[in-house]
Amino acid sequence: MVIAIMLLRERPRAAHMRPSSGDGGIDVITPQPFGPPIVDQIKSFASGALTAGRKKQIGGSLDSVRMELSDQIGGWNLVLPMMLAINESRVLRSTKVAVAGSSSS
Repeated sequence: MVIAIMLLRERPRAAHMRPSSGDGGIDVITPQPFGPPIVDQIKSFASGALTAGRKKQIGGSLDSVRMELSDQIGGWNLVLPMMLAINESRVLRSTKVAVAGSSSS
Protein backbone atom coordinates (compact mmCIF):
# COMPACT_ATOMS: atom_id res chain seq x y z
CA MET A 1 0.00 0.00 0.00
CA VAL A 2 2.81 2.43 0.87
CA ILE A 3 4.50 1.84 -2.47
CA ALA A 4 1.23 2.47 -4.32
CA ILE A 5 0.75 5.74 -2.42
CA MET A 6 4.27 6.83 -3.37
CA LEU A 7 3.54 6.10 -7.04
CA LEU A 8 0.25 8.03 -6.83
CA ARG A 9 2.03 11.06 -5.40
CA GLU A 10 4.45 11.02 -8.34
CA ARG A 11 1.67 10.49 -10.90
CA PRO A 12 -1.44 12.54 -10.12
CA ARG A 13 -3.41 10.94 -12.99
CA ALA A 14 -2.74 7.39 -11.78
CA ALA A 15 -5.30 5.14 -10.13
CA HIS A 16 -4.68 2.50 -7.48
CA MET A 17 -6.62 -0.70 -8.02
CA ARG A 18 -7.71 -2.72 -5.01
CA PRO A 19 -5.27 -5.65 -4.82
CA SER A 20 -7.00 -8.98 -5.19
CA SER A 21 -6.65 -12.30 -6.88
CA GLY A 22 -7.78 -11.80 -10.43
CA ASP A 23 -6.96 -8.07 -10.51
CA GLY A 24 -5.63 -8.48 -14.03
CA GLY A 25 -2.05 -7.85 -12.90
CA ILE A 26 -2.79 -4.14 -12.41
CA ASP A 27 -1.97 -2.46 -9.10
CA VAL A 28 -1.45 1.11 -10.33
CA ILE A 29 -2.49 2.28 -13.79
CA THR A 30 -1.47 5.62 -15.29
CA PRO A 31 -3.36 6.81 -18.36
CA GLN A 32 -1.23 8.47 -21.02
CA PRO A 33 -2.51 11.39 -23.10
CA PHE A 34 -1.43 9.94 -26.44
CA GLY A 35 -1.14 6.22 -26.02
CA PRO A 36 -1.78 3.14 -23.92
CA PRO A 37 -1.49 3.29 -20.12
CA ILE A 38 1.52 2.47 -17.99
CA VAL A 39 0.89 -0.33 -15.52
CA ASP A 40 2.69 -1.00 -12.25
CA GLN A 41 2.58 -4.43 -10.65
CA ILE A 42 3.61 -4.33 -6.99
CA LYS A 43 4.74 -7.59 -5.45
CA SER A 44 5.07 -8.01 -1.70
CA PHE A 45 8.19 -10.16 -1.76
CA ALA A 46 9.84 -8.27 1.08
CA SER A 47 12.49 -10.83 1.94
CA GLY A 48 14.15 -13.95 0.72
CA ALA A 49 15.28 -14.97 -2.71
CA LEU A 50 13.52 -14.67 -6.01
CA THR A 51 12.36 -18.29 -6.07
CA ALA A 52 10.96 -20.23 -9.02
CA GLY A 53 7.47 -19.78 -7.56
CA ARG A 54 7.93 -16.01 -7.34
CA LYS A 55 9.25 -15.86 -10.90
CA LYS A 56 6.20 -17.80 -12.03
CA GLN A 57 3.94 -15.31 -10.20
CA ILE A 58 5.68 -12.40 -11.93
CA GLY A 59 5.30 -14.01 -15.35
CA GLY A 60 1.64 -14.73 -14.59
CA SER A 61 1.07 -11.10 -13.64
CA LEU A 62 2.55 -9.88 -16.91
CA ASP A 63 0.43 -12.37 -18.87
CA SER A 64 -2.67 -11.23 -16.95
CA VAL A 65 -2.14 -7.54 -17.70
CA ARG A 66 -1.53 -8.33 -21.37
CA MET A 67 -4.83 -10.21 -21.52
CA GLU A 68 -6.69 -7.59 -19.45
CA LEU A 69 -5.57 -4.73 -21.69
CA SER A 70 -5.39 -6.70 -24.96
CA ASP A 71 -1.66 -5.99 -25.25
CA GLN A 72 -2.38 -2.22 -25.28
CA ILE A 73 0.28 -1.38 -22.67
CA GLY A 74 2.48 1.70 -22.81
CA GLY A 75 4.78 0.23 -20.18
CA TRP A 76 4.82 -2.39 -17.44
CA ASN A 77 6.82 -1.85 -14.28
CA LEU A 78 7.51 -4.58 -11.78
CA VAL A 79 7.95 -3.10 -8.31
CA LEU A 80 9.71 -5.31 -5.79
CA PRO A 81 10.43 -4.06 -2.26
CA MET A 82 13.49 -6.27 -2.00
CA MET A 83 17.15 -6.24 -2.87
CA LEU A 84 17.90 -8.42 -5.87
CA ALA A 85 21.12 -10.33 -6.32
CA ILE A 86 22.90 -9.67 -9.61
CA ASN A 87 21.88 -13.07 -11.04
CA GLU A 88 18.21 -12.47 -10.06
CA SER A 89 18.21 -9.13 -11.83
CA ARG A 90 19.69 -10.79 -14.93
CA VAL A 91 17.00 -13.48 -14.89
CA LEU A 92 14.24 -10.87 -14.82
CA ARG A 93 15.86 -8.88 -17.62
CA SER A 94 16.28 -11.99 -19.75
CA THR A 95 12.53 -12.61 -19.53
CA LYS A 96 11.86 -9.08 -20.82
CA VAL A 97 10.58 -7.92 -17.44
CA ALA A 98 11.70 -4.39 -16.57
CA VAL A 99 13.50 -4.06 -13.28
CA ALA A 100 13.20 -0.60 -11.77
CA GLY A 101 15.08 0.48 -8.69
CA SER A 102 16.77 -2.84 -8.01
CA SER A 103 20.18 -2.95 -6.45
CA SER A 104 22.58 -5.63 -5.38
CA SER A 105 24.80 -3.61 -3.06
